[in-house]
Amino acid sequence: MPVFNSFWQAGYEGADHRNRPGDLLSMNDITGHNQKLKEDYNALKKFNILTVRESVGWRLVEKNGRYDFSSVAEKMQAAQQAGIQVCWTVCHYGWPEDTDVFSPDFIPRFARLCGELARFLAPFYQESPVYSPVNEISFSSWGISVGLFGSSTLPGEHSGDESKRQLVRATIAACDAIWAADPRARILHCDPIIHLVAPENSPEWLDTVAGFSNAQYQAWDMLAGKLAPELGGNPRYLDLIGANYYHDNQWESGSNARLYWHLGDPRRQPLHQMLATLYQRYQRPVLLAETSHVGSGRGAWITQIAAQIAQAQQKGVEMLGICLYPIIDRPDWEALQRWHRSGLWELDHQGTDPLARKLDPVYAAALLRAQQTLAHFQFQSGVFSNARGSKHTMKKIYVFSHLRWDFVFQRPQHLLTRLAQHYQIFFIEEPVLPPLLQAWS
Repeated sequence: MPVFNSFWQAGYEGADHRNRPGDLLSMNDITGHNQKLKEDYNALKKFNILTVRESVGWRLVEKNGRYDFSSVAEKMQAAQQAGIQVCWTVCHYGWPEDTDVFSPDFIPRFARLCGELARFLAPFYQESPVYSPVNEISFSSWGISVGLFGSSTLPGEHSGDESKRQLVRATIAACDAIWAADPRARILHCDPIIHLVAPENSPEWLDTVAGFSNAQYQAWDMLAGKLAPELGGNPRYLDLIGANYYHDNQWESGSNARLYWHLGDPRRQPLHQMLATLYQRYQRPVLLAETSHVGSGRGAWITQIAAQIAQAQQKGVEMLGICLYPIIDRPDWEALQRWHRSGLWELDHQGTDPLARKLDPVYAAALLRAQQTLAHFQFQSGVFSNARGSKHTMKKIYVFSHLRWDFVFQRPQHLLTRLAQHYQIFFIEEPVLPPLLQAWS
């Protein structure tokens, strides 16, 4: 069965951690999404978006060891009325104030939450629900190592490595609990994909860059049991892969200088190559689970993303879709007064309703063109998605021709020679009849 109801998807920012200034975040409240669920979901129809990514917020739904899933139910009810499929992230950087990623109760407590959540949500789904237990294990562990996310240990490389292992253990326990509650469930594991380069004329940095680059795969490798098998990983835990990708996911190691997309830095690696590497490594379906840009660059960004996805599919990458994240503009975690202008919709901060949605017309027009162009490519190339997001791949082309292949090299031979790089070509000529049969005909 197909995984998603639409190839194009929308993600609502759901971080719920305590930021470094000490604010307890609830991004769905800050953006007004909790207050405008029906409006937000219905607005997606114009863009043929039928699947959304939402966050449960562990810290928000567990109080004193008890669960309040009313906010989850409200989203599910609004989504069902709008014909929207909801995919859930459970831990979005935050956890209850009375526990910690290194606490003895962290793993069993998180697994219990995931099991109860899956049990609660099971009646809402006719199709297989999709869960992301821990959002961005690798990024979360890096955030702990630099103090972006709080923990009981001092920031540093050791805390980053140990928290990654702990979050992998928690994710494995969560998968087991989810499947025990609802065997239909699919599991999506999201993390950023990155590209690093060595400083110019610094060959001594090459090994360091290779090590940093390989670190992006560690969480997925651990879940699959390819790395640190003592954590309990197994290939069955690596179900679906979510690749998160923004303009600043490529940089120079050491200086941390970004390889600027808008300046066309020649050291950048094309997204389609990054996705092909990811797919070849795991042979698992891939969702571009987060992508967007800011300000006036949003339209150009989504145009290029669609082109890159087309090339990835042409290379044989099994792409499940593209999720615009965030679909509603969001503020900076660390400075809530600073908004990124990164959504398809922004908020009318100066209006009578500061939560009113304002569609960005340039982004919207570019998105509709990108959707149309990508759909046309997918259909014409034989790699396309139906309304439920399933993938169909044309592998053979049969050509019936009145021309002889070796008579004159003309346009048919020219085109088919190019297509033969990607497909098996069967060139069928008209039969040559014996003289007797020619007379009868």
